[in-house]
Formats: sequence, C-alpha cells, structure tokens
Amino acid sequence: MIDSLATCPKCNAPVHQKTVVLDDEPAPRPIRRVVRRVAYRPDGAALIFVFGLLGLLMCGVLGIAAWILSAGYERRCRQAGVSPESLATAGKILGIIATVFTVVQILFLMFYFGLFVRVY
Repeated sequence: MIDSLATCPKCNAPVHQKTVVLDDEPAPRPIRRVVRRVAYRPDGAALIFVFGLLGLLMCGVLGIAAWILSAGYERRCRQAGVSPESLATAGKILGIIATVFTVVQILFLMFYFGLFVRVY
C-alpha cells in the first residue's frame, strides 16, 4: 500500500489516499486460435504422369516405375483422406499400358529369336 496526497475537490485540503499495488499481473486471457484445416495432398502426380508417358513412348521400364509409384501415391492419398489427382491416375494407366507393351515385346523377342536358334 502506498500513501499519496491528493487535494479535495471542494476545499482544496490535502487528503491521504491509499493505493493498492499488486505484484501479480492479471491472468492473461486464453488466446482463441482459429485453425483452418487444409487438405493435405501428397506430391508426385506429375512425376507419375511423366514416367508413364515416357514409358509408353520410349522406355518400358519407366512404365513399370510409374505403376509402382502410383500405388504408393494412392496409398498416401487414402491415408490423407483425399482423392488422387487425375494426372496421377492417367500416369498409372499409361504405366500399365507401357508395362503390357514391354512384356509383349519381350515375349515376341524371345519367340522370334527362339525359332531361329539351331540346336546341334
């Protein structure tokens, strides 16, 4: 408690005032935070599409890689609760087609070279 002098507004006489000083600060108000949840979408859809396209046009092994990558991408999307991007789905389909073409080419080459091999 601190004594301080003040003047009376009616008679201008000095008056003792007692002021209470608290050492403790008032408790802060809880901060109310607004949290917006943004849907998490895994990365990699464009890479899957590029691998599927290159697998179909150039190298069949990339089609297999696109198919494998798309399986992991779809699993991560299911865990996040979102649907996979259409670009990734297109890459998966291209990867499947490229894989089928690669298998057909390998079987054709095995059949073609197998017919012309002479056994002595």
